[in-house]
Amino acid sequence: MIAVVAFPVAVPGVYDYSVPESLCAFVAPGVPVLVPLRTRKLWGITVAVRDISDFDKLRDILDVRQIKSPETAAAIIKLYEWMSKYYCCEMRTVFKPFIQKKITEMSAKMVSR
Repeated sequence: MIAVVAFPVAVPGVYDYSVPESLCAFVAPGVPVLVPLRTRKLWGITVAVRDISDFDKLRDILDVRQIKSPETAAAIIKLYEWMSKYYCCEMRTVFKPFIQKKITEMSAKMVSR
């Protein structure tokens, strides 16, 4: 099982990750996942699930944050996909404003005046 993951930070595109057997039941579109990205661990959002990938070596998903309504999350991901195509922008640009801070554990930015 392959999860396609997008990130609500300045990481362009989407990335494929292998889903370990122990997490297969929990990974679905709209579900937040913790993944290794370069030298750090980062929370991203699963935007699709596939059986195969175009890439040979994939890194594993580390953790999954369960959500209350996976069906609603999947519908919202479809909306994000449509919005990103309509406005010709990356998906992270579309869903970043909608992501709750507690889901992705993003730190707040400080603005000095």
